[in-house]
Formats: sequence, C-alpha cells, structure tokens
Amino acid sequence: KLVTGVQTCALPIYDGSGSMGTPIKVNKHSGSESALNKAALIAATLAKGIGGDVYEFSNNAQRVSYNPMDSINSLKKLFIKAAQGGGTYFGSIFSTLDGAYERIFVISDMQGADDISRESSFQAYKKNHGIDPHIYSIDLCGYGNTMFKGNRVYQLLGYSAEIYELIKKVEIDPKALIKEIEAIEI
Repeated sequence: KLVTGVQTCALPIYDGSGSMGTPIKVNKHSGSESALNKAALIAATLAKGIGGDVYEFSNNAQRVSYNPMDSINSLKKLFIKAAQGGGTYFGSIFSTLDGAYERIFVISDMQGADDISRESSFQAYKKNHGIDPHIYSIDLCGYGNTMFKGNRVYQLLGYSAEIYELIKKVEIDPKALIKEIEAIEI
C-alpha cells in the first residue's frame, strides 16, 4: 500500500533544488556524495522509522508517495528521482502541507532566499492549524545560513549517524549539544 496523506506527528521534507547537487565538502575538500544524496537518505531513514508522509521542495513543495515496504536504499533512489531541481523556496513547504504536524524535519543545504520567520506561510501554517511545531533544521552543508528561528527550532549541522541521537535529545534539552561540546576535555 502506498502512503499518501497519512497524517503523522512527524514529517520529513527534503530539499530537491539545484544547489543540492553540489558535493558536500569534508575538511575543505569536495566529497563524493551530493547534498541531495544525503538528504534523500535521511528522508528515507525517517520515512521507514515513522511511516508517514514525505515531501520534497524546491520552487514548490510536493508530497512523494512511496511504498513503506521498500528498502531504505530504494526509497533513497525514489526520493532522488522525485527532486524537481530549480530554486529553493522554503515558503512553499508550509503553503503545501495538508495537515498539522508536531515535528517537521527540513533537510537542506539551507540556501534559500525567502524569509519564513515573520509574515510568511510558516506563520500562517501555525495559525491555521493551531500548532507550533518543533522544527528540526538539518543543514547538510554547514554554510551557516539559518532559515528558521524560534524556541522550538533545533539546528543540526552536517550528516552523520549522530544526528538521530541528537534528534532524540534536543527536544527534551535544547542545550544538549552545547553540553556535549562542553564535556569534551582538551
């Protein structure tokens, strides 16, 4: 059965814009994988874990139907294929979503030109659905741009298996990452 429109408490939405084709830099050297490959992998992992809707966005956002019985690698390939290319318009995310989600995972290189923090589709989404969702902003390239701000926004940079552990911690303790860094002895 294909998952289409099943409302869950969490939603992965990944950036399929043109800039996501750029290889991720590791220690100032270009890596072998693009940001889109990593974004699709994270979206596939979350889709398998939560079994809900998945969206892709660039100039526009769209729901991506998938078979929850497929492997993570098959889902990753499907999500890469669904990428639209084009620009990055974060506002398209919130003007497209069908329901209220408690947690939204935005997986991107955060190279956008729009402002979603003030009078925006994000604010309208919160008002229309009567919800202030937790936003997990996963910045795959670490360029330092911040598209989301607020009390319930968690900035995660880069890609590693550790992001899944951080996701579990930061909502309970927003300063969990700072505490882990401070615990490192130099």
